[in-house]
Amino acid sequence: MYEEDERRKIGRLGCWWEGPGAGIRSEFILFTIADLSQQVQTAMENMLKMINEIDENSTGIMEDIENCKNNALERKRTLEEQKESFQKAAFSVLDMLKQLNNKDIGYN
Repeated sequence: MYEEDERRKIGRLGCWWEGPGAGIRSEFILFTIADLSQQVQTAMENMLKMINEIDENSTGIMEDIENCKNNALERKRTLEEQKESFQKAAFSVLDMLKQLNNKDIGYN
């Protein structure tokens, strides 16, 4: 019984999308939905473009990092070689000084 009374009330009052101006309201709703859908589509396309741009930039950045890493390793090898060369030269000088000192003292 209660449900039947409720149905009658709704039937008498009608729904907000029924009655005079219902066509205009439904057209407005459809236009609003279509506009919103277009905005969402545009936003998604823009996000996809940004994602692709970020991917391209990150690839370039990763390549730059790899190049810097390789350059740093090469520089480290060069510095190690120079260090070894200077150490050899320093030991040679020390050996020469030791030999001169031994000659002066007479240890030959």
